[in-house]
Amino acid sequence: MGGPVTWFGKPHPSIYKFALTKIPEIESKKVLCIGDSVEHDIRGGFNANCSSALVKTGTGATKKNTDLMNSNNLSEIPNFIIPAFSF
Repeated sequence: MGGPVTWFGKPHPSIYKFALTKIPEIESKKVLCIGDSVEHDIRGGFNANCSSALVKTGTGATKKNTDLMNSNNLSEIPNFIIPAFSF
């Protein structure tokens, strides 16, 4: 207790840097970060210089697409908005 803290989760850069080291032959702009949270998934992808897709099923479900695309905070604007995601 009381020691140094290392954040290793979204939106902190270390998780994205780690993931990108696993695919060094692909430049970050060609990586698509998919998630349902503007604050975590979209912002994290932006800060890692990746593209992002917001899935409108989680915390972003109540946000209007026009509000998302016109945010004053560039790190919160997804490249894509999709209604749902499954595979």
